[in-house]
Amino acid sequence: TGNLGVVHVVGDVTHVRQGEDGSVTAIDLADGRRVEGELFVDCTGFRSLLLGDTLGVPFLPKDDILFADNAVAMQVPYDRPDAPIACHTISTAQKGGWIWDIGLPTRRGVGYVYSSRYTSHEEAEATLRAHIGRVGEGVAARRIPIRAGHREVFWKKNVVAVGLSAGFLEPLEASALMLVETAADFLTDRLPETRSALPVLARQFNAAFRHHWDRIIEFLKLHYILSRRTDSAFWIDNRDPGSIPDALLDLMD
Repeated sequence: TGNLGVVHVVGDVTHVRQGEDGSVTAIDLADGRRVEGELFVDCTGFRSLLLGDTLGVPFLPKDDILFADNAVAMQVPYDRPDAPIACHTISTAQKGGWIWDIGLPTRRGVGYVYSSRYTSHEEAEATLRAHIGRVGEGVAARRIPIRAGHREVFWKKNVVAVGLSAGFLEPLEASALMLVETAADFLTDRLPETRSALPVLARQFNAAFRHHWDRIIEFLKLHYILSRRTDSAFWIDNRDPGSIPDALLDLMD
């Protein structure tokens, strides 16, 4: 326990307990301990253990707007010890998506975000390796599935989802970091003093974050619809008005 009364409990959750109204009352840990609480912040990642699994909040897919559903990533060594480190992420468009290249102190993180509707997993890895060149020879590649979308609501009863438990979109911009910080700021500014305030805060939080998610989806889609590429169906189909949110079409008009 620190000066602020914070207790750090490390353990694996085995069971979530709920009250008569469905609110989460406690979580049971594998070692037999029980953690009780009045407000729970769900940071369980893609599993969304509390908001999704326990409270049953549906996931809303957005793959009709954002086509990328996979990434293949590699940890690439520098070709020499004194190689320059890029101070920004380098994004390079490809026929079925785009490649990121992030300079780190001892290596580069490079990956290809793509749509398996337009290119196979094998083609995607071959494209990535061709882009990296000789320095990537012998480096293992890891495939990461992408499920673009978010939960129908982000705060239900006494559970607030923050981070991947709320949703995920392709990492073309660092929007996930912004959403985490914004959620933390919201909770810090408006942490309820009474349980009766939870429904009001939930409505405010859900309205604010539905706005954030909608705007981020539009911003990501904007990168694709401004393209004039005609060499692949991926880029042509991204400009189909049927795949563009109405609000973004209005902005473009």
